Amino acid sequence: QIWWEYHGRRDPRFPPLDPRHNWEESVVVDVQDREFQVRLASHGRQTWLPMLGGGASAQELLDDALESLRCIDWCDISRPLMESSFSVPDGSDISTLYGLSRPVARGEKIDFFMSHSWHDDPDAKY
Repeated sequence: QIWWEYHGRRDPRFPPLDPRHNWEESVVVDVQDREFQVRLASHGRQTWLPMLGGGASAQELLDDALESLRCIDWCDISRPLMESSFSVPDGSDISTLYGLSRPVARGEKIDFFMSHSWHDDPDAKY
């Protein structure tokens, strides 16, 4: 099984849209109840990673997801936000992006799920 590990080094050997620019291919070599082991293809280093969910049931995972679900209101989506990548338009800390979001209220429904590529044309997205 192939696994991709994020390194974030922006490896200049690969163009920005190539996954290897920020990710390194590895292989899953062992799986246990609460963790799994991967071996990095480039130098063979092996590391253990926790299983997401920590053995929680599907219902527990769903409940946790609903409790942490956040949204950004339309009025807070701007062209500068669509131009940004890994930092906010005014140069402040990325945690400011989290500040644009708010918890989804109980019973509230999200109108649209929007994900955007940092590399796409901001005008086309906005």
